Amino acid sequence: KMGMVGDEVFVETRGGPLLIIFQDDRAYMDGPAATVYAGELSDEFHWDISQEL
Repeated sequence: KMGMVGDEVFVETRGGPLLIIFQDDRAYMDGPAATVYAGELSDEFHWDISQEL
């Protein structure tokens, strides 16, 4: 938050408007759930990221 917004802020996303509410040390999000991308990850990708752990 860094003092740049109030306790509530609307963010425009590809999935629709998202309301972010800051309360104490937590942030809550409220808005529609929408698919903005669908795809598959390759076995090679899964292997690559497992090696980074």
